[in-house]
Amino acid sequence: MIWWVLAGVVVLSLVVLAIALVPVLKRLVRLRSEMTALQARAAEGEALRLRLEELTADAQIVRERLENFRTDSR
Repeated sequence: MIWWVLAGVVVLSLVVLAIALVPVLKRLVRLRSEMTALQARAAEGEALRLRLEELTADAQIVRERLENFRTDSR
């Protein structure tokens, strides 16, 4: 008889645990998809930062050429 009570307690505990974990697992799935989206945006931001550095370097070269052109034409 005691074994049936213990088995019932164990089963009931597992059911309560499963009910408590379902919302947590759903939230983890949502957070994982949001993390993937954020990682993609971070990679895009890094690519844009590198492109900005390239454009800044190109602008500096053009600025220097323009300055050289102005001093040479005097």
